[in-house]
Amino acid sequence: MAEDSRDEADRSRDAADASGDGDRSRDDADDRYHEPAAVDEATGDLALPDPLLEILANPTEGPNRLPYLLGLLDGPDPRERLTAATAVCLVVESHPDLVAYTVGRLVDRLDDDAPVEVAHALDYLAARRPRDVDEAVADLDDAAERRARRRMYRTGGGFARSEYLSPTEGDRPVGRTRVASGASEDPRRTYTEDGDADRDRRADGEDPDDASDGSDGPGSDDPDDRAGVGDTGSGGVTSGTLQLVSKRLSAVIQRSRFDDLSVLDERRRGRYGDVCRTAGTIDGEQRAVALTVYRLPDDRTGFVDGFRAAMADWSEVDGHETVLPVYDWGARPRPWATVEYADVTLAAREDDPRDPLWTALQVTEAVGYAHQHGVVHGAVDPGNVVYRDDVLTDDERRRPLLSNVAFAAATGIDRPGRGVDPRYAAPEHYDDRFGRVDHATDVYGLGAVLFRLCTGKHPYDGDPADVRERVLGDGTLTPTDVDADLPGNIDRVVRKATATRKLKRYETVTNLARELRTIRDGG
Repeated sequence: MAEDSRDEADRSRDAADASGDGDRSRDDADDRYHEPAAVDEATGDLALPDPLLEILANPTEGPNRLPYLLGLLDGPDPRERLTAATAVCLVVESHPDLVAYTVGRLVDRLDDDAPVEVAHALDYLAARRPRDVDEAVADLDDAAERRARRRMYRTGGGFARSEYLSPTEGDRPVGRTRVASGASEDPRRTYTEDGDADRDRRADGEDPDDASDGSDGPGSDDPDDRAGVGDTGSGGVTSGTLQLVSKRLSAVIQRSRFDDLSVLDERRRGRYGDVCRTAGTIDGEQRAVALTVYRLPDDRTGFVDGFRAAMADWSEVDGHETVLPVYDWGARPRPWATVEYADVTLAAREDDPRDPLWTALQVTEAVGYAHQHGVVHGAVDPGNVVYRDDVLTDDERRRPLLSNVAFAAATGIDRPGRGVDPRYAAPEHYDDRFGRVDHATDVYGLGAVLFRLCTGKHPYDGDPADVRERVLGDGTLTPTDVDADLPGNIDRVVRKATATRKLKRYETVTNLARELRTIRDGG
């Protein structure tokens, strides 16, 4: 019987290809499915086609007629469309292996003029088989996936796992995915399409007033990627908004190892993906968690493979006290990770570290630890140095943590403006003739960050073309030109670390750290 079902599914897909269903054509292989509909003499209305009624009466025999049913969804008669949508759902109920095929054809029809019955059928399938539909949508191209998710999230019908998102008690969902208490109860507050751009750029390690620091990653100009970032206003985030975020993240949360994840805030646009602040519970212990769902470039397969490698490497070295801990990660329904929540980057700090050499040493030691384990970061810049939300006394220092270890290089987005801040990018980030991204690239990044820590300025400024020309043009960075009170040997360290040619840089991060300690100790 299972073999018969697969054969029918294959026939259905073959029929779709033969009929050109991607262009919303009907199946021309059987003329009886295209006879003009008769008129019901009693009512004067068009009668439903006999083939449609036959499928409705016996959906188990309908797999090879799916193209015909889907074609009816494009017709002018709402009664026929509604009946066809019902028949589509019944056929898929009888043959679950047709979920992916059917979802793809329904999503193809989702546009501004799509009949409502198309969305109804998609919502029904998502509610009945959320995991299968979620995985089917994740396998679509980026534009189709965004279209599908935006539609189903808006209706509330998509991807709600019954065992994790059960009916609400009052205004609060019950189950593994929860909304944190304390949110505003005004039900009128919902998501908007516009976010706080300055806030988003700070989160990405950018200066709000500096357009050249564009390191959002692929798709940063696509308004669909910004959808869902809401205006919290003075009243805080509403419970309705947080419930919507919970639904959006349910497919990811289901796969995580947390016993419970409470959504604390609406998602925001992060450097490499959309980030949501949550509270996660494992074995009774609650932790502050940042959940990131990563944006996908055009090369989805290459990105996902690189993502798996990067997360394995990051997890390998996150035991160091200056590496941001990774709690969990996965590649489906699209790449995601949960890490310790750190609320601000070095790039976004409003105050400069009081002991810049100590901060530089902490970051250098983190990179050195990664190198000892065979891991290259590939995008060392202020946006990838983060801080916990610690409450400090005047005598304490905030310990920096290295974030996004190996991510940009492994996923292939380690180009300036995509995975690394152009002003901190090494020559090999810009041009392959300087070699590949490797350990020496991290040495350059540390030297550029050291310049920022000591001077409060970026190594280079200007538009991207000017920055690129200066990085590749054998320029030298001289911190004392910015602050004459700095130790003179800082210039030598920064210049050596940021040399254009790799062979002129420090051979190892350990050598760089040794010189930094000497300078800090007054040597």
